Amino acid sequence: MIEDKGNFNGYDRKLEFSDWRFSAAAVGIIRYLKYHKLNYSTEYNGRSDVLLYNFDDIDISKNEEKYYDFAEEYFKDKMHHKRLENLLNSEDFDEEKVKNLKSFWNTIMKNTFKNDEISIKNKDNILLKISDNKLELIKKTFEGAKSMYSKFCNPSCMGKEKQKICRLLGYYVDQGRKTKSLSFNWDYNTYVYEDYCEFDYIPFAFSKGDSSFFINNNFSTDMLLKSNDYLTDKNLDLDEKNSVGIFKNFKLNLFFTTKNVSRFLDYEVEIISKNMQIKNGKKENKEYFETMFLRNSAIRIFEKISNIKDDNIFKAINSPCKLRTDEYEPILDEVIDCILYTKYLDYLIDKLLRDGSKGKIKIAKKTK
Repeated sequence: MIEDKGNFNGYDRKLEFSDWRFSAAAVGIIRYLKYHKLNYSTEYNGRSDVLLYNFDDIDISKNEEKYYDFAEEYFKDKMHHKRLENLLNSEDFDEEKVKNLKSFWNTIMKNTFKNDEISIKNKDNILLKISDNKLELIKKTFEGAKSMYSKFCNPSCMGKEKQKICRLLGYYVDQGRKTKSLSFNWDYNTYVYEDYCEFDYIPFAFSKGDSSFFINNNFSTDMLLKSNDYLTDKNLDLDEKNSVGIFKNFKLNLFFTTKNVSRFLDYEVEIISKNMQIKNGKKENKEYFETMFLRNSAIRIFEKISNIKDDNIFKAINSPCKLRTDEYEPILDEVIDCILYTKYLDYLIDKLLRDGSKGKIKIAKKTK
Protein backbone atom coordinates (compact mmCIF):
# COMPACT_ATOMS: atom_id res chain seq x y z
CA MET A 1 0.00 0.00 0.00
CA ILE A 2 1.23 3.49 -0.84
CA GLU A 3 0.13 6.72 0.84
CA ASP A 4 0.86 9.93 -1.03
CA LYS A 5 -1.04 12.49 1.02
CA GLY A 6 0.62 13.83 4.13
CA ASN A 7 3.99 14.49 5.69
CA PHE A 8 5.82 11.37 6.82
CA ASN A 9 8.81 12.53 8.86
CA GLY A 10 9.72 15.00 6.13
CA TYR A 11 8.95 12.65 3.21
CA ASP A 12 5.89 12.82 0.96
CA ARG A 13 5.46 9.11 0.19
CA LYS A 14 4.94 6.11 2.49
CA LEU A 15 5.07 2.54 1.21
CA GLU A 16 3.84 -0.37 3.34
CA PHE A 17 4.44 -4.05 2.55
CA SER A 18 0.78 -5.02 2.11
CA ASP A 19 1.64 -7.72 -0.43
CA TRP A 20 4.72 -8.98 -2.28
CA ARG A 21 4.44 -6.38 -5.06
CA PHE A 22 4.93 -3.52 -2.61
CA SER A 23 7.72 -5.38 -0.80
CA ALA A 24 9.54 -5.93 -4.09
CA ALA A 25 8.97 -2.32 -5.15
CA ALA A 26 10.48 -1.21 -1.82
CA VAL A 27 13.63 -3.31 -2.33
CA GLY A 28 14.07 -2.00 -5.88
CA ILE A 29 13.54 1.61 -4.80
CA ILE A 30 15.98 1.32 -1.89
CA ARG A 31 18.65 -0.12 -4.18
CA TYR A 32 18.06 2.75 -6.60
CA LEU A 33 18.15 5.42 -3.88
CA LYS A 34 21.30 3.94 -2.35
CA TYR A 35 23.02 3.91 -5.73
CA HIS A 36 22.31 7.60 -6.27
CA LYS A 37 22.89 8.46 -2.58
CA LEU A 38 19.38 9.84 -2.12
CA ASN A 39 17.59 10.05 1.22
CA TYR A 40 14.96 7.63 2.51
CA SER A 41 13.83 6.19 5.84
CA THR A 42 12.69 2.75 6.99
CA GLU A 43 11.11 3.75 10.32
CA TYR A 44 7.84 5.51 11.07
CA ASN A 45 5.96 5.83 14.37
CA GLY A 46 7.86 2.92 15.90
CA ARG A 47 7.36 0.68 12.87
CA SER A 48 10.25 -0.78 10.89
CA ASP A 49 8.27 -2.36 8.04
CA VAL A 50 7.79 0.78 5.94
CA LEU A 51 9.67 2.85 3.39
CA LEU A 52 9.55 6.65 3.37
CA TYR A 53 10.86 8.62 0.39
CA ASN A 54 10.17 11.62 -1.81
CA PHE A 55 8.27 10.93 -5.01
CA ASP A 56 10.33 13.42 -7.02
CA ASP A 57 13.39 11.23 -6.39
CA ILE A 58 11.86 8.17 -8.05
CA ASP A 59 9.61 9.80 -10.66
CA ILE A 60 11.02 8.44 -13.93
CA SER A 61 9.57 11.31 -15.97
CA LYS A 62 11.87 13.65 -14.02
CA ASN A 63 14.77 11.25 -13.49
CA GLU A 64 14.99 9.29 -16.73
CA GLU A 65 18.78 9.36 -16.95
CA LYS A 66 19.19 8.35 -13.30
CA TYR A 67 16.75 5.47 -13.68
CA TYR A 68 18.45 4.06 -16.77
CA ASP A 69 21.88 4.68 -15.31
CA PHE A 70 20.92 2.41 -12.42
CA ALA A 71 19.35 -0.11 -14.81
CA GLU A 72 22.65 -0.25 -16.69
CA GLU A 73 24.55 -0.89 -13.46
CA TYR A 74 22.13 -3.51 -12.15
CA PHE A 75 22.02 -5.47 -15.42
CA LYS A 76 25.51 -4.55 -16.62
CA ASP A 77 26.41 -8.13 -17.54
CA LYS A 78 23.45 -8.26 -19.92
CA MET A 79 23.90 -4.85 -21.56
CA HIS A 80 25.30 -5.32 -25.08
CA HIS A 81 27.05 -1.96 -25.21
CA LYS A 82 28.79 -2.67 -21.89
CA ARG A 83 30.06 -5.97 -23.24
CA LEU A 84 31.35 -4.18 -26.32
CA GLU A 85 33.08 -1.55 -24.16
CA ASN A 86 34.72 -4.24 -22.05
CA LEU A 87 35.91 -6.12 -25.13
CA LEU A 88 37.40 -3.00 -26.72
CA ASN A 89 39.19 -2.15 -23.47
CA SER A 90 40.50 -5.66 -22.87
CA GLU A 91 43.94 -6.93 -23.82
CA ASP A 92 42.67 -10.11 -25.49
CA PHE A 93 40.55 -8.47 -28.20
CA ASP A 94 40.10 -10.55 -31.35
CA GLU A 95 37.70 -10.79 -34.30
CA GLU A 96 36.18 -14.10 -33.22
CA LYS A 97 35.03 -12.54 -29.97
CA VAL A 98 33.53 -9.65 -31.93
CA LYS A 99 31.58 -12.08 -34.14
CA ASN A 100 30.32 -13.95 -31.09
CA LEU A 101 29.30 -10.69 -29.43
CA LYS A 102 27.47 -9.41 -32.50
CA SER A 103 25.49 -12.64 -32.82
CA PHE A 104 23.61 -11.67 -29.64
CA TRP A 105 23.01 -8.03 -30.51
CA ASN A 106 19.49 -6.65 -30.39
CA THR A 107 17.94 -4.30 -32.94
CA ILE A 108 19.17 -1.05 -31.37
CA MET A 109 22.78 -2.29 -31.34
CA LYS A 110 22.59 -3.47 -34.95
CA ASN A 111 21.09 -0.18 -36.12
CA THR A 112 23.54 1.96 -34.15
CA PHE A 113 26.68 0.21 -35.39
CA LYS A 114 25.55 -1.12 -38.79
CA ASN A 115 28.07 1.05 -40.68
CA ASP A 116 30.92 0.80 -38.18
CA GLU A 117 33.94 -1.44 -38.15
CA ILE A 118 34.38 -3.01 -34.71
CA SER A 119 38.14 -3.05 -34.31
CA ILE A 120 40.92 -1.74 -32.09
CA LYS A 121 41.84 0.70 -34.86
CA ASN A 122 38.34 2.16 -34.67
CA LYS A 123 38.10 1.88 -30.88
CA ASP A 124 37.86 5.60 -30.08
CA ASN A 125 35.06 6.17 -32.59
CA ILE A 126 33.07 3.20 -31.27
CA LEU A 127 33.44 4.28 -27.65
CA LEU A 128 32.40 7.82 -28.59
CA LYS A 129 29.35 6.49 -30.39
CA ILE A 130 28.40 4.40 -27.36
CA SER A 131 28.68 7.49 -25.19
CA ASP A 132 26.57 9.61 -27.56
CA ASN A 133 23.82 6.97 -27.80
CA LYS A 134 24.10 5.56 -24.30
CA LEU A 135 20.64 6.48 -22.99
CA GLU A 136 18.86 5.06 -26.03
CA LEU A 137 20.98 1.89 -25.98
CA ILE A 138 20.17 1.27 -22.31
CA LYS A 139 16.50 2.17 -22.69
CA LYS A 140 15.76 -0.10 -25.65
CA THR A 141 17.76 -2.98 -24.20
CA PHE A 142 16.28 -2.71 -20.71
CA GLU A 143 12.68 -2.42 -21.86
CA GLY A 144 12.87 -5.12 -24.52
CA ALA A 145 15.22 -7.78 -23.14
CA LYS A 146 13.54 -10.96 -21.90
CA SER A 147 15.66 -10.92 -18.75
CA MET A 148 14.95 -7.30 -17.77
CA TYR A 149 11.86 -5.07 -17.65
CA SER A 150 9.66 -7.05 -20.04
CA LYS A 151 10.20 -10.16 -17.93
CA PHE A 152 8.23 -8.55 -15.11
CA CYS A 153 6.10 -5.73 -16.53
CA ASN A 154 4.33 -4.67 -19.69
CA PRO A 155 6.77 -2.36 -21.57
CA SER A 156 3.90 -0.15 -22.76
CA CYS A 157 3.42 1.00 -19.15
CA MET A 158 7.08 1.87 -18.59
CA GLY A 159 7.51 5.21 -16.81
CA LYS A 160 3.80 6.01 -16.79
CA GLU A 161 1.80 7.09 -13.76
CA LYS A 162 -0.92 4.97 -12.19
CA GLN A 163 -2.70 2.86 -14.82
CA LYS A 164 -6.22 1.42 -14.86
CA ILE A 165 -4.70 -2.08 -14.97
CA CYS A 166 -1.70 -3.31 -12.97
CA ARG A 167 1.43 -3.19 -15.16
CA LEU A 168 2.87 -6.46 -13.83
CA LEU A 169 2.66 -9.50 -16.10
CA GLY A 170 0.04 -11.92 -14.87
CA TYR A 171 -1.97 -8.97 -13.57
CA TYR A 172 -2.09 -6.97 -16.79
CA VAL A 173 -4.84 -7.52 -19.38
CA ASP A 174 -5.72 -5.92 -22.69
CA GLN A 175 -8.07 -3.12 -21.65
CA GLY A 176 -9.67 -2.87 -25.06
CA ARG A 177 -10.76 -6.50 -25.09
CA LYS A 178 -11.12 -7.91 -21.60
CA THR A 179 -12.00 -5.21 -19.08
CA LYS A 180 -15.71 -6.08 -18.91
CA SER A 181 -15.08 -9.77 -18.32
CA LEU A 182 -12.87 -8.89 -15.33
CA SER A 183 -15.64 -7.14 -13.46
CA PHE A 184 -18.68 -8.19 -11.48
CA ASN A 185 -21.81 -8.29 -13.61
CA TRP A 186 -19.76 -7.05 -16.59
CA ASP A 187 -19.53 -3.61 -14.98
CA TYR A 188 -15.98 -2.23 -15.10
CA ASN A 189 -16.79 0.23 -12.32
CA THR A 190 -16.78 -2.72 -9.90
CA TYR A 191 -13.25 -3.78 -10.90
CA VAL A 192 -10.61 -3.37 -8.18
CA TYR A 193 -6.99 -2.88 -9.24
CA GLU A 194 -3.70 -1.58 -7.85
CA ASP A 195 -1.02 0.01 -9.97
CA TYR A 196 1.70 2.50 -9.12
CA CYS A 197 4.73 3.83 -10.95
CA GLU A 198 6.75 2.34 -8.07
CA PHE A 199 6.15 -1.06 -9.69
CA ASP A 200 8.69 -0.02 -12.36
CA TYR A 201 11.33 -0.73 -9.70
CA ILE A 202 10.28 -4.36 -9.15
CA PRO A 203 12.78 -5.75 -11.74
CA PHE A 204 15.59 -4.50 -9.46
CA ALA A 205 14.29 -6.55 -6.53
CA PHE A 206 14.53 -9.99 -8.13
CA SER A 207 17.65 -12.09 -8.52
CA LYS A 208 19.02 -12.35 -12.04
CA GLY A 209 18.94 -15.45 -14.22
CA ASP A 210 16.46 -17.60 -16.13
CA SER A 211 14.70 -18.18 -12.82
CA SER A 212 14.44 -14.97 -10.81
CA PHE A 213 13.53 -14.97 -7.12
CA PHE A 214 12.22 -12.55 -4.56
CA ILE A 215 11.92 -13.50 -0.88
CA ASN A 216 9.02 -11.68 0.74
CA ASN A 217 10.61 -11.67 4.19
CA ASN A 218 8.74 -8.48 5.10
CA PHE A 219 8.75 -8.57 8.91
CA SER A 220 11.03 -5.55 8.71
CA THR A 221 12.71 -3.56 5.96
CA ASP A 222 16.11 -4.64 7.25
CA MET A 223 15.27 -8.36 7.05
CA LEU A 224 13.66 -7.88 3.65
CA LEU A 225 16.85 -6.32 2.30
CA LYS A 226 19.20 -8.85 3.92
CA SER A 227 17.28 -11.82 2.55
CA ASN A 228 17.27 -10.47 -0.99
CA ASP A 229 20.71 -8.85 -0.97
CA TYR A 230 22.13 -12.33 -0.50
CA LEU A 231 20.60 -13.39 -3.82
CA THR A 232 23.42 -11.75 -5.75
CA ASP A 233 25.29 -13.13 -8.73
CA LYS A 234 28.33 -13.80 -6.56
CA ASN A 235 26.49 -15.70 -3.83
CA LEU A 236 24.44 -17.69 -6.32
CA ASP A 237 27.36 -18.48 -8.63
CA LEU A 238 27.45 -22.21 -8.03
CA ASP A 239 30.37 -22.72 -10.39
CA GLU A 240 32.41 -20.52 -8.09
CA LYS A 241 31.10 -21.90 -4.78
CA ASN A 242 31.06 -25.55 -5.76
CA SER A 243 30.95 -27.78 -8.80
CA VAL A 244 27.22 -28.39 -8.95
CA GLY A 245 26.70 -26.14 -11.96
CA ILE A 246 24.30 -23.45 -13.12
CA PHE A 247 20.62 -23.53 -12.18
CA LYS A 248 18.66 -25.62 -14.67
CA ASN A 249 15.11 -25.57 -13.38
CA PHE A 250 12.76 -23.93 -10.92
CA LYS A 251 13.16 -26.49 -8.13
CA LEU A 252 16.93 -26.54 -8.43
CA ASN A 253 16.91 -22.75 -8.15
CA LEU A 254 14.58 -22.95 -5.18
CA PHE A 255 16.76 -25.54 -3.46
CA PHE A 256 19.99 -23.53 -3.62
CA THR A 257 18.30 -20.16 -3.12
CA THR A 258 16.62 -21.30 0.09
CA LYS A 259 19.71 -23.16 1.25
CA ASN A 260 21.75 -19.97 0.93
CA VAL A 261 19.34 -17.53 2.58
CA SER A 262 17.87 -19.77 5.30
CA ARG A 263 20.10 -18.05 7.87
CA PHE A 264 18.00 -14.87 7.45
CA LEU A 265 14.61 -16.56 7.79
CA ASP A 266 13.18 -16.92 11.28
CA TYR A 267 9.58 -17.65 10.33
CA GLU A 268 7.41 -18.93 7.51
CA VAL A 269 7.92 -16.90 4.37
CA GLU A 270 6.68 -16.45 0.81
CA ILE A 271 9.02 -16.84 -2.17
CA ILE A 272 8.01 -15.30 -5.50
CA SER A 273 9.61 -16.49 -8.72
CA LYS A 274 9.49 -15.46 -12.36
CA ASN A 275 10.70 -18.28 -14.57
CA MET A 276 11.45 -19.06 -18.17
CA GLN A 277 10.23 -22.06 -20.13
CA ILE A 278 11.01 -23.82 -23.39
CA LYS A 279 8.12 -23.41 -25.82
CA ASN A 280 8.24 -24.57 -29.43
CA GLY A 281 11.98 -25.04 -29.05
CA LYS A 282 12.53 -21.45 -27.89
CA LYS A 283 13.21 -20.00 -24.48
CA GLU A 284 10.56 -17.54 -23.33
CA ASN A 285 9.22 -16.06 -20.12
CA LYS A 286 6.20 -17.48 -18.40
CA GLU A 287 3.37 -14.97 -18.41
CA TYR A 288 2.82 -15.20 -14.67
CA PHE A 289 4.60 -15.13 -11.32
CA GLU A 290 4.78 -18.26 -9.17
CA THR A 291 4.52 -18.43 -5.39
CA MET A 292 5.96 -20.94 -2.96
CA PHE A 293 5.21 -20.81 0.77
CA LEU A 294 8.15 -21.93 2.88
CA ARG A 295 7.24 -23.35 6.29
CA ASN A 296 9.38 -23.24 9.43
CA SER A 297 10.11 -26.96 9.31
CA ALA A 298 11.41 -26.64 5.74
CA ILE A 299 13.53 -23.60 6.61
CA ARG A 300 15.25 -25.49 9.43
CA ILE A 301 16.02 -28.42 7.10
CA PHE A 302 17.45 -26.10 4.45
CA GLU A 303 19.50 -24.45 7.18
CA LYS A 304 21.07 -27.80 8.10
CA ILE A 305 21.70 -28.54 4.43
CA SER A 306 23.55 -25.23 4.11
CA ASN A 307 26.11 -26.50 6.65
CA ILE A 308 27.02 -29.52 4.52
CA LYS A 309 30.49 -29.04 3.04
CA ASP A 310 30.61 -32.05 0.72
CA ASP A 311 29.78 -30.96 -2.85
CA ASN A 312 29.40 -34.60 -3.89
CA ILE A 313 26.13 -34.79 -1.95
CA PHE A 314 24.69 -31.94 -4.01
CA LYS A 315 26.00 -33.52 -7.20
CA ALA A 316 24.27 -36.76 -6.29
CA ILE A 317 20.82 -35.30 -5.68
CA ASN A 318 21.16 -32.96 -8.67
CA SER A 319 21.66 -35.89 -11.06
CA PRO A 320 18.62 -37.99 -12.04
CA CYS A 321 19.07 -41.65 -11.14
CA LYS A 322 18.75 -44.20 -13.94
CA LEU A 323 16.43 -47.08 -13.06
CA ARG A 324 16.45 -50.64 -14.41
CA THR A 325 13.51 -49.69 -16.61
CA ASP A 326 15.80 -47.17 -18.36
CA GLU A 327 13.71 -44.38 -16.88
CA TYR A 328 15.23 -41.60 -14.80
CA GLU A 329 14.12 -40.66 -11.30
CA PRO A 330 14.41 -36.90 -10.57
CA ILE A 331 16.02 -37.17 -7.14
CA LEU A 332 16.16 -33.42 -6.55
CA ASP A 333 12.46 -32.89 -7.28
CA GLU A 334 11.51 -35.65 -4.85
CA VAL A 335 13.82 -34.36 -2.11
CA ILE A 336 12.53 -30.79 -2.41
CA ASP A 337 8.90 -31.93 -2.38
CA CYS A 338 9.56 -33.92 0.78
CA ILE A 339 11.15 -30.90 2.45
CA LEU A 340 8.46 -28.44 1.40
CA TYR A 341 5.47 -30.64 2.13
CA THR A 342 6.87 -32.52 5.15
CA LYS A 343 6.78 -35.93 3.51
CA TYR A 344 8.95 -38.94 4.31
CA LEU A 345 11.57 -40.13 1.83
CA ASP A 346 10.63 -43.78 2.38
CA TYR A 347 8.94 -44.04 -1.02
CA LEU A 348 12.02 -42.73 -2.84
CA ILE A 349 14.44 -44.93 -0.87
CA ASP A 350 12.32 -48.05 -1.49
CA LYS A 351 12.10 -47.26 -5.18
CA LEU A 352 15.86 -46.75 -5.54
CA LEU A 353 16.61 -49.97 -3.65
CA ARG A 354 14.09 -51.88 -5.73
CA ASP A 355 14.58 -50.37 -9.18
CA GLY A 356 17.94 -48.61 -8.99
CA SER A 357 20.61 -49.53 -11.50
CA LYS A 358 22.93 -52.16 -9.98
CA GLY A 359 25.61 -51.31 -12.51
CA LYS A 360 26.14 -47.90 -11.01
CA ILE A 361 26.33 -49.34 -7.50
CA LYS A 362 29.10 -51.76 -8.54
CA ILE A 363 31.05 -48.97 -10.19
CA ALA A 364 30.70 -46.86 -7.08
CA LYS A 365 32.03 -49.70 -4.92
CA LYS A 366 35.03 -50.23 -7.19
CA THR A 367 35.76 -46.52 -7.12
CA LYS A 368 35.79 -46.58 -3.33
